[in-house]
Amino acid sequence: MCSLQRPLDTRISVRIGAEAEAIIGVLSLVEEGHIELVASDALAFETGRNPHPIRKRHALEALSKAKHFVYADACVEERARKLQDSNLQPLDALHLASAIESDADYFCTL
Repeated sequence: MCSLQRPLDTRISVRIGAEAEAIIGVLSLVEEGHIELVASDALAFETGRNPHPIRKRHALEALSKAKHFVYADACVEERARKLQDSNLQPLDALHLASAIESDADYFCTL
C-alpha cells in the first residue's frame, strides 16, 4: 500500500521522488496493458482503513485496474504465518504471501 501511495507523498528527497516516479511508471504499464496488477484482501483491508479521502480514492482507482485478486484463504494465511517467523510484521507477511500465491513476477514495496 505504501508503494501505491508514494506518488502522493511530498518529494522532499531524491529517493522519494525516484520511488514516486517508479510507481507512476508501473501504473502506466498497467494502464497500457503491458503488465497486470494483482490486488488482494490485504490491500483491500489497508485501503479501507485509510482515513485520508484523497489517498483512499487514489488507492481504490489503482486497485480497480487489477486483473487478478488474491483472497486471504487458509493457504495464504498459513504462508503468512510462516513468513512472520522471518520477522515480517503480520500485514507485511500477508501481502507477501498473497503475491507468492498469485505467482507474481514482481513485488513492489518501500
